[in-house]
Amino acid sequence: MTSGSGEPAGQARRWTEAIAALVVERTGVPGRLASSGTDVQQEIRFAPPGPSSPVLVVMCEEGQGFLSVDRVRGVSVLYEFDGEPDELPARWARDPRQRSWLSEVELVDHAIAVLIAGYRFRRVPFHEELRINTSPPFRWITVDLGWPPFAFSRWEPVKPSAARR
Repeated sequence: MTSGSGEPAGQARRWTEAIAALVVERTGVPGRLASSGTDVQQEIRFAPPGPSSPVLVVMCEEGQGFLSVDRVRGVSVLYEFDGEPDELPARWARDPRQRSWLSEVELVDHAIAVLIAGYRFRRVPFHEELRINTSPPFRWITVDLGWPPFAFSRWEPVKPSAARR
């Protein structure tokens, strides 16, 4: 890396690399960097094999990240980063799950779960829910004023090359 770790673009790249390395190691789904070297917001896209599999997108900024699925337009989950990217593998391995916010550790867990266990998305008038098949299930519920009034999306998860627990 050519930029300093304190620079926003450099820090975003380091978070992207750390998150991508864990997700690829645990799922076997290769990630592709979709940002230029100077972008403050870095993006990595995971495309499981198969024509019906949507692309999982992880976007990282210096102090936060977003998780979204390209098939579910407009739905993204915000995560906060704490600490340094090089601490992520050890923190994820300890997995204390004692946070009151969604952190980068949960972002990694949710990205892995989306790729190996799948997700469900449901939209009805004024309500939408993204459910990631973690244990316990992660549910992201928002008020939705848009249309269509009902939509449901799911895909078969990929077979993991390595699984957690």
